[in-house]
Amino acid sequence: MKTRSRSLLVAGWLSLGVFLLPAFATSAQEIDVETDIAAINAVTEQIRETYIARDWDLFSGLFTEDAIWMPSDLLPLTGKAAWWSFVEQFWDSTAIVEMDLVSEEIIVAGDWAYERHTEITVTIPTEGDGEPSTSRFKGMWLFHREADGSWKIARYIWNRNPAPK
Repeated sequence: MKTRSRSLLVAGWLSLGVFLLPAFATSAQEIDVETDIAAINAVTEQIRETYIARDWDLFSGLFTEDAIWMPSDLLPLTGKAAWWSFVEQFWDSTAIVEMDLVSEEIIVAGDWAYERHTEITVTIPTEGDGEPSTSRFKGMWLFHREADGSWKIARYIWNRNPAPK
């Protein structure tokens, strides 16, 4: 009789553990997600800083080697050489004097995450006396957690927002 009671007690504790384990796992995942979101927000701030500083090496280092850019009305651009051919003329002829980058949403799913944002940039030509120009964009970055634990952008899609009326 003692053996049966002990077996029932062990089975009861194991059953309770099966129901409680997901609750503890969820709490640990929520903490990890908060850490991941903070790390992704740090990358988006680095994007803003390196773009304003016009530091292509640091800027491109925030992307995976095989990242794909998907600008509107163009074919996708795969890899850093392809993006540089796309942005080189802009990068060399235009300075961003202000960039307001607002993260609207970040969803983390394991080693992948996406971030949806709006962006308002004020640019001026690097030569001559050109007037400042304001552009408004919306975009999504698809992040990947690299082997070293860092988050890098693997896909980037964006297009223009209309000016407010």
